[in-house]
Amino acid sequence: MHLLRMMMLITAWNCSLVIAGEAENTATIVVTGDELSVNGQTEIPRGLFGVHNMPLSEEIVADWGIDSIRTINNGPGTKPLVASGMVARTNEQGKTIWSGFPASTKVLVECFWDRFQPAAQMTRPDWKNYLTALGRGYGEQAATTGKTHYIEFWNEPYLNWATKPGVNLLGYYYDQTDAAPGKPMRLKTTGEIIPDLVWDRQVYVALKPKSLVLDQWASGTIPQDGKDGETVKLRAFPGSITLVDGATVEIAGPRILRKMWIGKDLTQKNYWSGAVNLRFYIDMYKAFAAAVKEANPQVQLAAGWGFNLFNDNWGCWESLVRPTIDAVHPWMDALHEHHYGGDTRMVAASYEVAYAYTLSRYGKRLKFWNTEAGGHLDPEQPGVSKPANEGDPLLRATAAMTYMLRDIIHMLAFLPDKAFARAAHHPQENGGDEIAFRMLKPLRGTLLATSSSDPRLWSVASREGNRLCVALFNDRRETRRLRMEIKPPAGLHVTAGRRLGSRTAIRQVTGPTGIIDQPYLQLSEERLGDVGPGPCFVDLELGGTSGTVLDFELAGTASTTSVRRWTQQVSSDVLQVVPAKGTITSTITLPAAELAVAQDARLRLVLSHAPGSLQCRLNGRPVALPGDTSWIIDMPLDPKTLRAANTVELSNSSDQPITLASCSLWLQTP
Repeated sequence: MHLLRMMMLITAWNCSLVIAGEAENTATIVVTGDELSVNGQTEIPRGLFGVHNMPLSEEIVADWGIDSIRTINNGPGTKPLVASGMVARTNEQGKTIWSGFPASTKVLVECFWDRFQPAAQMTRPDWKNYLTALGRGYGEQAATTGKTHYIEFWNEPYLNWATKPGVNLLGYYYDQTDAAPGKPMRLKTTGEIIPDLVWDRQVYVALKPKSLVLDQWASGTIPQDGKDGETVKLRAFPGSITLVDGATVEIAGPRILRKMWIGKDLTQKNYWSGAVNLRFYIDMYKAFAAAVKEANPQVQLAAGWGFNLFNDNWGCWESLVRPTIDAVHPWMDALHEHHYGGDTRMVAASYEVAYAYTLSRYGKRLKFWNTEAGGHLDPEQPGVSKPANEGDPLLRATAAMTYMLRDIIHMLAFLPDKAFARAAHHPQENGGDEIAFRMLKPLRGTLLATSSSDPRLWSVASREGNRLCVALFNDRRETRRLRMEIKPPAGLHVTAGRRLGSRTAIRQVTGPTGIIDQPYLQLSEERLGDVGPGPCFVDLELGGTSGTVLDFELAGTASTTSVRRWTQQVSSDVLQVVPAKGTITSTITLPAAELAVAQDARLRLVLSHAPGSLQCRLNGRPVALPGDTSWIIDMPLDPKTLRAANTVELSNSSDQPITLASCSLWLQTP
């Protein structure tokens, strides 16, 4: 991540002058007065401004602009959670403790069950009846609240079901009689032999004293390659223990060590779940979700694995996500995922892949819920040893802020119809998410059409009442000079505005040697001058890999506004590989009625590499591709060049293959 470099704003109200010699280096942003509809989405999705695992108060929610909350329920019941307001109480130490959820919450995501909890098949012989009754009861009660309810089915089943410790594979839930490496495993609850699951070896687990019940979380902190009598350092928890069968050790309290058999999923090729856990998940989801939807179709349900779809060169998609969609799409409104660190454009690309796949095969337009996000590597994944809050506070804050701005502004610029929810994980701990939240707080209301002359300068605009907001992100490393033209809806004009960003401030804290000056990140606000009716231009510079928000006040009375309606039609081909020195084709069908009245069009390619070595032809005509950007790329088209059945041809002149993750055509219609 690069430190955000905020540049002084140069205003040129009611003026079209650009300094001589700089015009060719100046990017152009135009915000029209036209409202925007993207696959039917006309509003900024409020769920994107969400949090997870954060102590909240009414004051913080209002100050940050938090609109969405995700919470995990380890023991869900049939009574839905309702955001009806927060209640404050004072504890014994005199500290104010808040409970409940703010009434202002627009999206409340209830996650049913956590990652260390075993699949229901492990613990209940009546698991199917139990989940069916739970789903039916929840759906019936949800129909009485007057709210839309959102359920995420299971937190991160990709992870601890399969590793650290591999909960669903532990002998605790299986008949260990005559266990030996390579022999099949039989569930205690049902007596069922589980296909593809065989005994592997013995490992140490932690049991709770007295009850001798398995502590799945504590067991996950014990390295599984430890030898008898060896002293090992715990994972993701301070301290060490000596491995002795039956010994009492300290792992967040006293725990009894027990040596126990663990199984091996013969299909599992990586640390994340294989076919065994996939079947457990699908069977549970079907039982629960079908009952929910039968009782109340309005409840929104998200299936998923809490994981990047593109991990291991899209291996997660092929082995977990795609089979899940195939199996449960009738009861699925959304796909849930987590992303930590990395290139956020790949997350958006993965949404396009899953969207195209589901739409082309099942006629369903999925939404996507991120339920944990952060600008650091996920410390729970194997191989990640550093805690999320390590490092220089200012650098960490800047990285967190930049990651969030880049993620959200890119999502809104390219797929406001797909990105429904996002939950910043522990945002109170990094010093940067807060600044990003407060910068983006004005970005609400009706989507407005924008255009950018630079494919790596992203823009999104909205209007709510008498305010017009524009969020920008410069995804280039170098500072970018840009000129923005604001065209408010007919009948309105800009009277004033402000620019939101960040700055470095100094505070005094107690250090090892006394009071020291500590730099930290602070929200910055710069007022813009008053203007009257007429064109509104703003000239500014935006630092490399950085974002900013401009918030304008409007006056006048809005007349009827026009709407730019864009609808996407996808190719059924996803994750096609354009071989080195090779060519591929893909077909996209367009509805004749929409094509007949189309006013504008564009081609969207989702590419794994910058397309400098690619040549594109659409229906035999060349299409120019930008050479220095990758993942989601949009090219304008003349709708007259399109037909009912369209052929996209990509040729690769390089020695390296390039992945065409998805391909689609967009039509703008009245």
